Amino acid sequence: NRATLDGVSLSLYTHVLESLAHAFAPDSRAALVLGLGAGMVPRDLKDDGLSVEVVDINPDSLSAAREFFGFDPEGISVRFEDARTFVRRCRRKYDIVILDLFQGDGTPDYLLTLQFFQDVKGCLRDGGALVMNAFLDDRNEEPNRRLFATVAAAFPRVFEFRSPASSAFVVATTGSVVEEIVPNTDKVPAHLREALSRTLATGRLVEPRDLTGVRPVTDDQNVFSVIFADAQMRLRRNLVALFPPHVLVN
Repeated sequence: NRATLDGVSLSLYTHVLESLAHAFAPDSRAALVLGLGAGMVPRDLKDDGLSVEVVDINPDSLSAAREFFGFDPEGISVRFEDARTFVRRCRRKYDIVILDLFQGDGTPDYLLTLQFFQDVKGCLRDGGALVMNAFLDDRNEEPNRRLFATVAAAFPRVFEFRSPASSAFVVATTGSVVEEIVPNTDKVPAHLREALSRTLATGRLVEPRDLTGVRPVTDDQNVFSVIFADAQMRLRRNLVALFPPHVLVN
């Protein structure tokens, strides 16, 4: 993540996640955020009046969020646990679950299977929604369709959004269809507002006919690391070109 010195997120994806959460679960009272990162999303949801619980596998992420991004965990429940085991035994129900689980340059494949999404659904109240920061292949739709089919095997409605910067977002819900999303841009830097609106305007319902014959990925046969290998290598080449060696080593 990137932020201004006074704590405003300069990363488009955080504003997209928050906008999608409010759009698909407008009356939310409780949110579960899987993946702390810099803490921008849980902080903003708390400021919007939600009860927020965060799960992250790495305690160092909280130290980094506090030291470098000014994250204040007061009023937010932060748990250190693998998201997979946490959602398997949810003790409460949430209106919204935000999935922002990246390790390095991608989402661990065991956090993308049908069984995982079924457990996430079990954490949601009726009409609740999952909002996911997703890694998709921008040159080959077949791996993407496997991901959509996997989510759709757990949720009745799945939506896809893509940003101008090749980022992707998936929303899965048991609730109603959202026709138009008008974001609140009060907290959004001026230079990101157009990209935010364009991203939200790309939303499409993934139709069941688009997934005919596409098998969900399960724990028994998890092929995500294989089918996304080409896209992952392109991303890694881009990262190597963008960052100096000392950052890549860290």
